[in-house]
Amino acid sequence: MPDEQREEAGCMLWDLAATQSHAEFMEICLGILGNLACHAEPVKAIVETSGLPTEIIQTLFVDDAPSLSEACRLLSASLHSDQVDSWVKAIESPEVLERVIWIAANTMNSLLLEKSTELLLAMVDCQGSTTSILVSSLVKLGLPAVLTELLASELSAFKDGICSHGNVVLDTLLQIAEALSLCDEAAGKLAENSKLFALACEVIKVSGKEEVGPAGITATVLVANLLAEREDLVCDIFQDVHFVKQLLELLPSAADDPGARNAFWSILETLIFEITSNATGYTLSTEVSLVFAHGSRVLLEDLQEHQDIDDHRDVAASRGFTSKLETVDNILHMMEDLLASKNSAKEENDARKIIESSCCLLKSWLSSMERHKMVENDKDHLLQNGARESD
Repeated sequence: MPDEQREEAGCMLWDLAATQSHAEFMEICLGILGNLACHAEPVKAIVETSGLPTEIIQTLFVDDAPSLSEACRLLSASLHSDQVDSWVKAIESPEVLERVIWIAANTMNSLLLEKSTELLLAMVDCQGSTTSILVSSLVKLGLPAVLTELLASELSAFKDGICSHGNVVLDTLLQIAEALSLCDEAAGKLAENSKLFALACEVIKVSGKEEVGPAGITATVLVANLLAEREDLVCDIFQDVHFVKQLLELLPSAADDPGARNAFWSILETLIFEITSNATGYTLSTEVSLVFAHGSRVLLEDLQEHQDIDDHRDVAASRGFTSKLETVDNILHMMEDLLASKNSAKEENDARKIIESSCCLLKSWLSSMERHKMVENDKDHLLQNGARESD
């Protein structure tokens, strides 16, 4: 088709969005292209068709929610394709990025909210040589602030039982924040936002509800990343009994995800350091001690299951078994100090027994780990001596 005819056809398609019936037709066309964009050869053909990417991007400026949903889905698939750099170049203008942020922040349509946030996630998480351009522009255009408000709205709707799309958008928003927290240019801005940190912690606190799904794990990783930027944020949570309780209950769900598991242990280590730090002057309460006492078996089961992995993985990729043992040892000492410093009232006797039982369990397990370490060291020593004698 000659360029003039192609341009005329594109203009006709654009004009079709002016009425509902015509907009439905455009929605179908975008939906077809969205399906094609999931395959390598068709998405390449879309990019190589002169003027087509530009026309697709222009559909973001129509006011028809179904068409916008399909346009967002199409662009999300394209950003995850082998043609990602071509699509980054096509959408990098501030006008386009600002429009996508505006759609996510203002739509009342649940499907469009889902697809527009998925597009934002694709923008900050796509793997291409030029994707840093998108992150930089989105941060300058105020994405962190919009992200925070959307997260607050979703969490409120979820807690009130009026969320019409489950946990999908909640988890997507947390994934966007997590991806930004890994970018040097955005991490500092996110950490400065104490409201975002508080919201991520709140997601962890409601993670006991089955409906939350994977959002609790994503929030754990985000909290760990933000604490890595600003350790003082831990002051907001280290006395929060509910937060500590739900954090410990999340560990089994993170067992098969190395990144999430390391995030859990990172948060726990930071919490314990804050509690034991002389600078805080904080005394461990019976309530927090009970949380750790009830969660001690979960911690030990996790360490036993992953001991070989933690011992042999690259230190840069894992917090290491020794570091985790030190955290457990500090928990033991905290609870022992509590027992030594308090003459429990009658109503606290049951709690005291639970804490004492947990202390015995932790002490016994740590002693067995120490004996195991000594045996392993002796084996290494014998092997080294044997090798020298052979030489």
